[in-house]
Amino acid sequence: MLQYIFSVINKKLLALICIAFILPVAQAQNIQKVKEINPITNSSPFDFTIASNKLFFIANDNINGAGVWVTEGTDPTTQKLTSSTAPFNSLDNIIAYNNKIYFSYNDGINGYELWVSDGTVAGTALFKDIVPGSGGSFPKGFTVANNKLFFISDVDKKLYVCDGTAAGTTIIKNNGVAFFNGLADFAVMNTDIYFTSDNGTGSGAGLWKSDGTLAGTVLVKTDIQSTSPGNYATLNNQLYFNSFDGINGSELWVTDGTAAGTNMVINLRAEVGATMYSGSPDNFTVYNNKVYFSANDDVHGRELFSSDGTLAGTQLVKDMEPGINGSQPLKSVVYNGQLYFSCNGGTAAGLWKSDGTNIGTALVKTGGGAQPFLNDARAAAVWNGKLYFVANDNQFYPVWQSDGNTVGTVPIVLQNTINPVNSFSGAFQFMEYNAELYFSGKCIGTAADYELCKLTTGTLPVTWLGVQAQWQNAQAKISWQITNQQNVKDYTVQQSSDGITYADACVVNAGSNTNYSCTVVANNNVKNYYRVLQKDIDGKTNYSNVVILNAISTISISVYPNPAKEKLHVNGLRTCCTAVIIDANGKVIDRLSINTTSNYFNISQLAKGIYFISIKENDIEQTIKFIKE
Repeated sequence: MLQYIFSVINKKLLALICIAFILPVAQAQNIQKVKEINPITNSSPFDFTIASNKLFFIANDNINGAGVWVTEGTDPTTQKLTSSTAPFNSLDNIIAYNNKIYFSYNDGINGYELWVSDGTVAGTALFKDIVPGSGGSFPKGFTVANNKLFFISDVDKKLYVCDGTAAGTTIIKNNGVAFFNGLADFAVMNTDIYFTSDNGTGSGAGLWKSDGTLAGTVLVKTDIQSTSPGNYATLNNQLYFNSFDGINGSELWVTDGTAAGTNMVINLRAEVGATMYSGSPDNFTVYNNKVYFSANDDVHGRELFSSDGTLAGTQLVKDMEPGINGSQPLKSVVYNGQLYFSCNGGTAAGLWKSDGTNIGTALVKTGGGAQPFLNDARAAAVWNGKLYFVANDNQFYPVWQSDGNTVGTVPIVLQNTINPVNSFSGAFQFMEYNAELYFSGKCIGTAADYELCKLTTGTLPVTWLGVQAQWQNAQAKISWQITNQQNVKDYTVQQSSDGITYADACVVNAGSNTNYSCTVVANNNVKNYYRVLQKDIDGKTNYSNVVILNAISTISISVYPNPAKEKLHVNGLRTCCTAVIIDANGKVIDRLSINTTSNYFNISQLAKGIYFISIKENDIEQTIKFIKE
C-alpha cells in the first residue's frame, strides 16, 4: 500500500502548472464520485483494503468520527460497518486475512481491541477482548505470514498470533524484559516475520524472527536495531534492512535468517563515534534482481544506490545533484520496465526514471511547482497503462498521470472543464479494485470536500448535472438533468424510506432530452430518499446522487369558478402565496400574487383559453387546470 506523492517547491513556475491543467484528459478514463459519505466536510477515505472481493476503507461521516466502510463500487453498495460512541478517530490498522478484515477499534465500551468484519454489518464484531475493561489492548502492527495474523499489544508489549479463531489468538512470547519495538512494524520473508526487540537479557536490542510458534520465535542476532522498522526489501531469500549496531551507525544490512548470515553489507558513511543515522538507507525497492535505495555516503549527499547484497555489488547509480546535499531521491515504483521516483533536492527536483544504470537515469519532468515525489508506494499506482501520482502545488494536490515522457506527464482534469482532480493531502492511497482505480479526492469539481472517487475505463453513457426532488400535488416529482448522453436505454427512479433499501418507482425512456422528470406516489409523512438509475443499451448501469425529500403536511387546494372570467378564487390556502400561470404549451406566461383579503387571483389580463395554475404553499406545489373565458 502507498502514500504521499508530489511536491511543489518553486512558486515562480506556477504558470507552467496552469498550462498543464488545460491539457485534455485521456479519453479512455472517466472520473466518478462513488458516494457522498460526509455532506458537511471531508470523509477523507484511506487505508483501502480488499477482502472477499469487497473494498474496505476508513472514512469519517461526521457522526462518530472514523468508521470502517465497505463498497462494491457503487453508491448503493457503499455502507458503514461500525457504529461507535467512542471519541473521534477510534480505529486504525485494517488488514485482510482469510477473506475477512481485522482491525483495531474502540467501540466506546471495551477500548481498543481486535475486531473482524466479513463486509456486512451483522458480520462486523469484536473478535477478542484481550484486555477486559474500557482500557483495551491497543493491538497494532498487523502482519500476515505463514497463514497467520501477527500483532502486538501496545499495553502489555506482548507478541500475539491469530489463526482466525478467538481461541487460537494467543501470546507467542512475553517480552517484558526491556522493550518491544514501539512502532511494531514487522518484515516478512518466506514464512517468518522479522522484528527488533529486547535481546532477551535486558542488555540491548536484537533481531528476532517468528513462524508463529513459541519454539520458532528465536533471536537471530544480538546487539542490532533497525532504525526504521517496516522499511525493508526481500530478494533471493535475503532480507535487506537498515540497522544500527552501536559502532557503525545506521547502514545497509542483510540476513538469511541465521546469525552467520546476518551482516552489514557496506558502511557508506563511516564516522568516528557513529550516530544512529549515518548512511541511513531508506526507500527500498526491488528491481532487476537488485535492491535500490536512497542513502548518504557523505561525498555525494543522499542519492540513489543499488545492491545485490555484497560489498562489491553495492554502488551509486547516479549523482543527480552534485554536492554534499544530494538529490534527495524518495520512494521508487516500477512502471514499464523502469524505476520511477522523485528527487526533492536542488536542481534535480522532479520526476525521474532509471533502468539501473548511470546513463539510463534521466529526468522526466521538472517544473518547480509540480515536482512529484514518492515516499510511500500507496500514493502511486500503475493503472490502465499509465503511472498515477499526486502533486502538491501549495494550494491543492492534483492527481497526475504519466506515460513516462515529459509531454505525457500531466494532471488529469474533470470532463469538460479545466479543473484538476484534487486529492486528499494526508495518508493518500490509490487502490485498484475490479479494474478501477480508487482514491480520496475532489472528483466532481464543486464540493469542497474529499470523498470516495474512482477512475474507470471506457466512455460514460451520461454525465449527471443534477437531481432534484419536490412535492407536487402531494406526490414526489423527481427531476434530473444530464449531458453527453450516449447509448442510454432508460432511467429508473428508485425510492427508499431509509436510504438503504430502494425500490423502483418509475421508468423513463431515454430520448434526445437533457431534462427528465417523473412523478411518483410518496408518503409525505416521512422522509423519502430518491436516486436515478441509468441503464445503457449494453446493460451497464450508473447511479445519480441520492436526494432527500423531507416529510410535509398535506393540503387540498381547489379553484372556482372554472371557467373563470376575471377572478379565480382559491379554497384550501392557509398562508399567503404566489402562483404561476402556464399555458397549454407548458410555457410560463405570468406570476400572480393572491389577494389576501378574499383569496383570489386577478386573471383579467389573460387571453381566452386553457391554462394551468401552479400554486406553491410552503413545500407543497399543486397544479390545477382551468379555463379563461
